[in-house]
Amino acid sequence: MVRVIVAEDDISQRLSLAESLNRQEGLSVVGVAEDGLETLKLVRECEPKVVVCDMVMPRMDGFMVLEHVRRIELRRRPRIIALTALCRDDFISRAMALGADYYMVKPANVVFLTQQILELANRDRENVLIPPVPVGVAAPPPAVEPPRERPMAETAEMLVASLLLSLGMPAHLNGYRFIRQAVLMVLDRPDMLSNITCTLYPAVARQFNTTASRVERSIRHAIYVTWTQGGPEIFNKALESRAFTYADKPTNCEMIALLSERVRYRLGRWQ
Repeated sequence: MVRVIVAEDDISQRLSLAESLNRQEGLSVVGVAEDGLETLKLVRECEPKVVVCDMVMPRMDGFMVLEHVRRIELRRRPRIIALTALCRDDFISRAMALGADYYMVKPANVVFLTQQILELANRDRENVLIPPVPVGVAAPPPAVEPPRERPMAETAEMLVASLLLSLGMPAHLNGYRFIRQAVLMVLDRPDMLSNITCTLYPAVARQFNTTASRVERSIRHAIYVTWTQGGPEIFNKALESRAFTYADKPTNCEMIALLSERVRYRLGRWQ
């Protein structure tokens, strides 16, 4: 059973989300918090595997929670999903830099959120922290360990998110989530690109409990918005390509294919 803490200052959203997650197989909500200080207290007392944390809370916001979780002494550091209405790219980048494992824009799809919680909980990451060093005392040099290969799924997710941020695609759009999931699926099954209407769109739709037609429309809209804001120069720079001019905005299939190729190239997974 995955132990989860829900941190949300809005009482109705907090109770609703906690109740919904508790009904999901494999999850157990062991604590709810209305502010950042209470969140840190529960992290110490309950030892959760995953914290679903709002970024805007009284007394201590989610960004400060992320900073403190990195610094305080814990037997095991929990995974943290930043769940917030803040969809600006600089907020997303800041949260990820401070140690957030995933960033979701409200309102959250409970089925998709559950999937992310279970996925994060199953990743192998030991986070035993060195006890805090007293003021004025130099910290001992960190032990040098041989580099360990990060899980492929985690690295792929980070690269896809990085590429989409480089393109300037607004993270609050449904198409952002759909295209990210589509690229991850194509990395594992390149054959999905051969017939995205009958295979890829329905597969993505099942992940988000929606329809294939909505997936197609949302991805197309996200590409349109991103193209309108940045134009071919941004696309060519982010995707390291010279394929685009103002006359040829990428189709859904072309966009997914280019993103998956860039990620596969960086991962050294050319097939």
